[in-house]
Amino acid sequence: MSEKTIKQQLAEFEEVVAWFDSEDLDVEKATAQYEKGAKLAGEIKKRLETAKNRIKKLPSLVVAVICLVSFSAMPVGAIINDDMEVVSNKAGILMSPMSNFASTQRVAEVPTLKPGGKYDGEIKIGQPSGQTVEVFVEVAPYSVQSDADYAEDFSTYSERNKITSWTKLDIKDCKVDKRDNGRIFLKMRSKEECTIKYQVEVPKYATGGSQRALIAVQQVPDEQADDNVGVNKLYRIGYKLNVNIDGPNAKQSGQVIENLVPVLNFARPVFASSKVQNDGNVDFDIDYIFKAESIFGGTLFENTTHKSVLADSTRPNEAVWENPPFLGIYNITQEVNILGQTNVQNSLVLVMPFWLFLTVIAALVLLVAWLVFRKVKQNRSRKAAV
Repeated sequence: MSEKTIKQQLAEFEEVVAWFDSEDLDVEKATAQYEKGAKLAGEIKKRLETAKNRIKKLPSLVVAVICLVSFSAMPVGAIINDDMEVVSNKAGILMSPMSNFASTQRVAEVPTLKPGGKYDGEIKIGQPSGQTVEVFVEVAPYSVQSDADYAEDFSTYSERNKITSWTKLDIKDCKVDKRDNGRIFLKMRSKEECTIKYQVEVPKYATGGSQRALIAVQQVPDEQADDNVGVNKLYRIGYKLNVNIDGPNAKQSGQVIENLVPVLNFARPVFASSKVQNDGNVDFDIDYIFKAESIFGGTLFENTTHKSVLADSTRPNEAVWENPPFLGIYNITQEVNILGQTNVQNSLVLVMPFWLFLTVIAALVLLVAWLVFRKVKQNRSRKAAV
């Protein structure tokens, strides 16, 4: 039997990850899927690292894939702090339910609450490996930065993180080892499943606006670092609580501050960019619609993306048409739907390789120079004839 291509292995790996995107995870079945995913990740990483050694300068796409495979021991939804490295495949933590959104985060669908209101929910965590793992559970803040990556911050407190003190946790089906400084410590045995019950109780005096918290589950680091790499390897997964408080001063307001479609692309892919500013204090959702059409009619590519813009933030977005034809002129439209309003940008876009563009420019310059030379020569000939 011929060896599978890396493309086939990646497809299998994606199927394993998709399996975890379910409302309820069976820890017994998760064990087999977990081991299959870890094995595939190791094989893919080995092949990519072999290729890396042969190439002096690795393209950024391959680097991104290597990073993805390095994190593969964790299920989709891993939230990694800057000071953490997730590379081990010896243990892991699973969480359910998963988010229905196409992202790498789990987000609770908490309804809008009024001052004095309550909301109860639960999540499950499982431990599919064959060893005991010590973890702690806590309610942490999170925010975003209005930069190109819309980077998330899970350590800085702000007015949007008061919900961390409004949220209480209770552990069921597992024995609590200890409680310390707001953290609940557990020792999860092999294939054990725990239920984390949480309750959000909004104070009667709370003002309106968005509140955000993260129910984080983190593996406690080993006392000794791994001998092979010399660092502790940590797992951290999280369940986001995004809550809008319908109280005094709640304001939902936003605007599109940038919607750009470049008229010239020297190389594939074709892209369009936009920025949406939330200048209110309540989160809202937006839809991006990107469409590429032939100038002779007919849709070549269309994609719709759904995202949230958190209060007090500006969210950038880039819509991408990965594989347009090598050369051509296309009618590109980007539509941003925000709070019942639509912002549309439309442009004819020329896709042409840079070397061909330079060739055309050089040919035009030579043509103009030849026409000027010919005109000058004709004028001289006429004067000589006179």
